Amino acid sequence: MADQSESDVRVWLVDEDGETLVHLSISQFISQQATERTPLDIGRRITAIELAVLANEIGSPAETLDYWMTTEQYTSSQAIWARVRNVSRQTVNDRVRAARKKINAV
Repeated sequence: MADQSESDVRVWLVDEDGETLVHLSISQFISQQATERTPLDIGRRITAIELAVLANEIGSPAETLDYWMTTEQYTSSQAIWARVRNVSRQTVNDRVRAARKKINAV
């Protein structure tokens, strides 16, 4: 998300019917959750938010996950990640390339 500060990013919590329950800035959301969560829970929540923001930019769950796992988070090789995903390395490469193109277009 180019030129967007953390305070501009909003977390929307919705129920199973798609009704908005609440929306907060990321820092508000984490601070409200911090009193009830372990450090591991907070880390998982931050990861979920990071992936949600990235998926919003990329638009494809598969491209988002492949991009995140091979470039952003774990920087594992595309060949190793392809074996984990049970797809070809070329499939992962195509998805990562498509994700980069979408991110750079923003």
